[in-house]
Amino acid sequence: MELTPESARFVRESNDVRHLWILLFTLTASAQQFDVIVVGATTAGVGSAIAAGRQGMRVAVIEETPVLGGLIANGLCNTDLLSPGGSSGIFEEFRLRSQKYYQTNFANDPAMKTIPMAQLGFRYEPHVADKIFKEMFAEIPSIQVFYKRYATKVLKSGRRVTGVVTRDTNDQIEMTFRAPVTIDATHEGDLLPLAGAKFRLGREPRSLEEPHAGQIYMTHDGEIFGSGEGDNKLQAFALLATVKDYGAKGAKPVPEPPGYDPKNYAPEPTADTFWLRGGALPNHKYELNENLDGTDAAEINYNYVVGSRAERKRIWELYKNFTLGYIHFRQTVMGDKNIGLAEDEFTDNGNLPYILYVREGRRLEGTYMFNERDALKVPTFNRPPLQKESIAVADWKIDSHAVSRDTEGYIFFNMGDRFDTSAPYQAPYGVMVPKEVDGLLVPMAVSATHVGFQVLRLEPIRVAMGQAAGNAAALCVKQRIEPRNVRVPELQRMLLDQGQTLYYYKDVIPSTPNYKAIEHISMAGIDLGYDDFTFRADQKASNADAAKYLFHKLGLKVKMDYSDLWKIMGWKAGRPPVRKNTQHCTPDHWGTYYLMTFFNMGAFTADELRAMDPDAPISRVSLAKWTSVAQGGKAQPPVADGPITRGELAAWTDGLK
Repeated sequence: MELTPESARFVRESNDVRHLWILLFTLTASAQQFDVIVVGATTAGVGSAIAAGRQGMRVAVIEETPVLGGLIANGLCNTDLLSPGGSSGIFEEFRLRSQKYYQTNFANDPAMKTIPMAQLGFRYEPHVADKIFKEMFAEIPSIQVFYKRYATKVLKSGRRVTGVVTRDTNDQIEMTFRAPVTIDATHEGDLLPLAGAKFRLGREPRSLEEPHAGQIYMTHDGEIFGSGEGDNKLQAFALLATVKDYGAKGAKPVPEPPGYDPKNYAPEPTADTFWLRGGALPNHKYELNENLDGTDAAEINYNYVVGSRAERKRIWELYKNFTLGYIHFRQTVMGDKNIGLAEDEFTDNGNLPYILYVREGRRLEGTYMFNERDALKVPTFNRPPLQKESIAVADWKIDSHAVSRDTEGYIFFNMGDRFDTSAPYQAPYGVMVPKEVDGLLVPMAVSATHVGFQVLRLEPIRVAMGQAAGNAAALCVKQRIEPRNVRVPELQRMLLDQGQTLYYYKDVIPSTPNYKAIEHISMAGIDLGYDDFTFRADQKASNADAAKYLFHKLGLKVKMDYSDLWKIMGWKAGRPPVRKNTQHCTPDHWGTYYLMTFFNMGAFTADELRAMDPDAPISRVSLAKWTSVAQGGKAQPPVADGPITRGELAAWTDGLK
């Protein structure tokens, strides 16, 4: 709690204990009024606060630790993305600031010289991540952070959440906060039971819709075993320490911690150790994120989410000793004496993160329940079903860490194996909205099954869902509506204006020319890109592309008969109409329906159709003519002739009425 200068002077000078307690009661008894309360400065929490603050909202952020950014500032510093296309909005701003910081201060660092993701700003030290988020908060005066404080009670009026009661981490002074909208951005979903919101904890049983649900053993090539029964087990947590290579001088030895057992750790050679191969950060540091033979500890976390603060502290200590035991093992058994805790990280906490990597806590039961099918390709389609209410995207694989030491519960869809049906996916707005409770948004412990949650628990999409929650909260305050009544198209327009992606492409980021137009036509289902999840905005648009875009944008109806093709092309009886290596329209070309519709509308002659290559670039003059025909002869502005790119075609199409 921060006292005014006058109050602070009174406390210093007062010798009357009774007066002091009267003062403290007066300061804490009255509720502080804000527009939006964010409980938890996690990745979703910082996204929520920044977005709401930029909309002019007075935002109170309740955070138990001294840092901002949740896991990004607590050791998870190697961004989980398959391509830059998953970075947008506030996370993209963070990425650019990280890139600038390291290009300025560590240009000759080995990681910056050799690792593309580090060069792009996707790898960062914990204290740098905290620094960047604090800079972003400082730019928004309407955000106020209350550090070392946690929520103990949710205030309600009927079914509406109206605020929270909090206590400092020394369990001495309470403070009450009230606001029209409260955002639960905790990893554990701590406000859900306090607010009376329905939630799930554990694993659903296997079903036709979710073949990887429930009790499961999975090999690396995708074969599965197990009963598929549901239970309340949670995937392994971890304490993601940041270690540093101190070179020839050696690192500070880590003594054997309580409960140390070398059998818990795999004797992998240094060259084969996962985090040494893939977890390098700038400044000679590493993200210490190893599975069951390293930092993951399964089974000891089962009571963490529902446990008291004392129980959580006890379990944190178990993870602390498990992680220190692994570093001790590397230094002594494996001889990695150069590797030790980074001494400039978490300097007031024994150089260890303040929080556990809670990979999964409670999961909201919201107005949309995201499940396994929402992150997988649909048979004969290249992507999961289009989410018309998308507010965020990502591209990670379904990835559940094991729930026990024998690897039960491990699920990972490896790239390229015969079972791999993963594809980029979208998170719809409803995953954040409780079914029965108003005044509450939940962008962290979102509405998903255990399997579905695995693709929504990555930090970039959590920042994005937080950004959506912050903007939605601002709409609620300004329009005096509940989160369930937010007009999603309006929210989507806000997000696109802020550079947040709603439909994913590997090669489309907010700085791509015609970015918003590409997003618009994709969300409308006009073009969903290529099989490799690229859009190829700079590629020349084809005749077939143009016909398809205009057809769908203008709501045309199919006007074609295959007999027309036989007459126009001069095909003879007994000769197959499907001709390989031809440049002409054939029944098997995807653009034929579109092109024949435009032919029958009068966009071009039969001779022009015979000579037309569907895949050849369309000229701007032809595009203008086809548009005029499709709009019933409406005059088009004069255009200079020449080819048009796919990105420009998206902008042309998006601008049509």
